[in-house]
Amino acid sequence: MKTGTSDHKSTKVLIVEDEAIAAESIAGKLRKQGYTVLDIVDDGNQAIQCAGTKQPDIILMDIMLKGEMDGITAAEAIYEEWHIPIIYMTAFADVPTVERAKNTYPFGYVVKPFRASELIAVMEIAIQQHRKLAKLEALGAERSDLLSLLVHEFRNPLSTIMMAAEMLELKGDQWSESDRAKRLVRIKTAGQVLAQLVEDVVIASRAEATNFQPELADFNVVHFCGDFVQDLQKQCSGGLEIQYLPFLYGSPTVRLDCKWLSYILSCYLKTIAKSCTSNSNLHTIIKLSVAVFPSRLDITINPEGVILSDLKPQSITHSYTSGQNNIDKYSSSLGLEIANRLITAQNGIIDLEHHPQQGTTIVISLPLQTRQPKI
Repeated sequence: MKTGTSDHKSTKVLIVEDEAIAAESIAGKLRKQGYTVLDIVDDGNQAIQCAGTKQPDIILMDIMLKGEMDGITAAEAIYEEWHIPIIYMTAFADVPTVERAKNTYPFGYVVKPFRASELIAVMEIAIQQHRKLAKLEALGAERSDLLSLLVHEFRNPLSTIMMAAEMLELKGDQWSESDRAKRLVRIKTAGQVLAQLVEDVVIASRAEATNFQPELADFNVVHFCGDFVQDLQKQCSGGLEIQYLPFLYGSPTVRLDCKWLSYILSCYLKTIAKSCTSNSNLHTIIKLSVAVFPSRLDITINPEGVILSDLKPQSITHSYTSGQNNIDKYSSSLGLEIANRLITAQNGIIDLEHHPQQGTTIVISLPLQTRQPKI
């Protein structure tokens, strides 16, 4: 394992040790290896307070400390509050002490006296394990949010189908043929929505798969986006205009997953168009520009003069928020959430800015894959 100083410059360590000479010795060895030692404290209460204020990346905790609180009690309080990984350092390796320490879920355990290389090895393993655990917890939270969104999205069309079917069963014989046809259209439309939701779930699952592999193909992105805008414009109301402008800083032929690009464009443009047309007095121009660079594709969407103040999909940074024409009750749809996941899965970046005159501007940057050489 490499232990050069450049490897650990960003790792901040808190040492909790009541033997001053031992603490300074550990701190000196860690500093030589490039770790940042935030502080050295010698009792449990100080350890808890310092962990909260300085937020170290890892804590080296002696079990036997000054005062009434020992290191195990302090470690339990710290991890419960801030989830900072803790490594125990102790001269006591008896079974009851080890068992009590294990119950606090430590990330490591070293018995005094120990070599610096042993401690650093345990620290590196602990840091890696903590990072993996944090990623799993974040992924679990994201999936929980997605599940909640799915439940919400599925309820509306399901309710429509169930209510329309129940009314047809109870009063269908009393309705005219025209009324029955209207209910059937509602059921059919809701069924189509459910079918699209199922497709969205499949796409979301693919985007989150650890073996994610986009279906790459070479295509002319300028023509692709132009055709897409023309088709979408036909579906828009008369008060909504989409202006398309391509910029070339390289070849228009790119290597991407065109199905996923189509999904991303569709989700963003349709969601924004729906938000703009929700205000019947608003005539809106949605500007779509595509800039093709040698190594990336930038897609810029700007509903001119419209501030989408509640547009808060994940991975978006908000640079400025001000202006009029706010669409107050706008919220991210399931499709938009999945589009963001597709962008992230391809190592793309989303940036969002609000300007009082120009409106909201969304920039989606996708790295371009290297084309396969011709054989």
